[in-house]
Amino acid sequence: MRTVLFFLIAFLPGFWTSISAQNPYIQHYTTSSGLPTNTIYQIYQDSHKFIWFTSDAGVVKFDGSSFTTYRKKDGLSSNDIVRIKEDSKGRIWLFNYNGSVNFIYKNKVFNNKNTPYLNFLMGKGFVFDFYTDFSQTIHFYTWQREVFSLDTANRVSKNLLFNAITPELYPIRNYIPIIKVLYLSKAPADEWIIWTSIGAFKQDLQQKRKIIILDSTLHCRAVFPAQNKTLYIITFYNQLLKVTGRLRREKIPYPGEVGKIKSIIEDSKGYIWIAAYDEGVYCLKNNKVVRHFDIKNALGLIQDHENNIWISSQTDGIYVIAHDLLEQNHFDCSHFDNMGLNRLCDFPGMGIWCTNTKSAFLLKNDVFYKLAVPKEIQPLNIMHKFKDQTLLLGSVSNRLCTFDQIKPQVKTRQIAFGKRNIYQVAVKKIIEDKLGFITAMFDQNWIFFTNRGLPDARDAFNSLSERINNAFYNTDDELVINAKKNYLYRNNKLLPYTVLSRFDGAIISDHLFLNDSAELFNIDGDSLYILKNNRFYNLTDAFDTPFRSQINNIYFDDSTLYLATFK
Repeated sequence: MRTVLFFLIAFLPGFWTSISAQNPYIQHYTTSSGLPTNTIYQIYQDSHKFIWFTSDAGVVKFDGSSFTTYRKKDGLSSNDIVRIKEDSKGRIWLFNYNGSVNFIYKNKVFNNKNTPYLNFLMGKGFVFDFYTDFSQTIHFYTWQREVFSLDTANRVSKNLLFNAITPELYPIRNYIPIIKVLYLSKAPADEWIIWTSIGAFKQDLQQKRKIIILDSTLHCRAVFPAQNKTLYIITFYNQLLKVTGRLRREKIPYPGEVGKIKSIIEDSKGYIWIAAYDEGVYCLKNNKVVRHFDIKNALGLIQDHENNIWISSQTDGIYVIAHDLLEQNHFDCSHFDNMGLNRLCDFPGMGIWCTNTKSAFLLKNDVFYKLAVPKEIQPLNIMHKFKDQTLLLGSVSNRLCTFDQIKPQVKTRQIAFGKRNIYQVAVKKIIEDKLGFITAMFDQNWIFFTNRGLPDARDAFNSLSERINNAFYNTDDELVINAKKNYLYRNNKLLPYTVLSRFDGAIISDHLFLNDSAELFNIDGDSLYILKNNRFYNLTDAFDTPFRSQINNIYFDDSTLYLATFK
């Protein structure tokens, strides 16, 4: 079912580049959604799955539905917070632009007034990041080469990296460079691994002046750690490099200006996401761009526990991209005789059938096979599969046609079949009971049942006194008729179905099962209700974004409900 849905959505106009709120894969949060500002620097997810945002108006905590903002009035030392990170004790550390350090623990803000040791964590600039070593000592560091180490007894010690710059380290005579520390970690031995603007180095913690050059040619402008000790590095030579164990380098082709890159992450499926100021967000796989999103002034990136990608912006708030977007394939109209599609049908074990009203097409293993159909059953808008793999095609309230022994022909990309039969039977819809043993077909004023799958003269056509809008089986495997009122169909009779009496006079546009005890109803294309244990829940009222277009199709798969409109 998920494959069918992706296939369907791929035909939405402008889907590839649009990031409007109507795109079902992308959410956009701004001040109108509850953010205190549209300037968001960094995004971070803590161990409890809360999402945090640093901004010029405080730090924001998002619980999935609402935003909570902490500011100076709540105890912070500054409203301009640049970086954020959680330690192993669950403290959420905040690094402010003015150089001060705060943390939040159990919803309480700790500052230099109620926590004096925080005064000793202030340096020449704001703290850029930290790492925790094997002894649980936290090492905070700044771009200005300062390292503040906080042990488990809350004692702070300070170190300065590169105390003595020797000609060996930087052999340009009469010039002492401004060294900027971009990334700091600890080697298995008692050593720091330091990535800087003049190269990569190792410094012995016991002998502070003993510095070993690892690579003096890696002049880093920015360093982004990834999985398996991989680093993505932007150099001062405008290169984007992937650096792995033993300093092995791989140049990553980037279509934009490398100097504008603000953040890089590698997600759990190996996709590389790059946020670049003025250039939007690129997604790469195997060094090729697979998506580009025109997001204004993109800054930060994270992947959350559900594999969604969060993007912060300097001027436009936050975007959330569902990772499922990357799993879809796009097939344009050239696959369907340059016509659009009006019907899709999932055939487990065979593939996906679709029609352009003139012909039927089978998608199997990313290859399309064409089945020409008689003009008598055009425009083609009914598709159904019987248990014996017989394919039934037809035109609503017109004729039906069956094809048995269907077989795709690899060389010709055509569909071969054994026998074809055309039936003078006007059908509006075809449905089956839960086990698929009984097939019901109905038109506006009659219904018939067959357990053979094919209509013939032996089938009894039962007339009804009311026009049938829809019919479906409920969770008890009873046939429900949606007409002037809602009925149960038993022994060729219509019996009032009191459970659905609230929808009498309305058209039930669509119906599906959520599980063995819950059903979903689409009422007149504009209201969704869940029925469980004889109690109704108005699902439409629960949506953050109201529907302004008719809901044409609903699918449910893997605990996710998908809704499709013409927009």
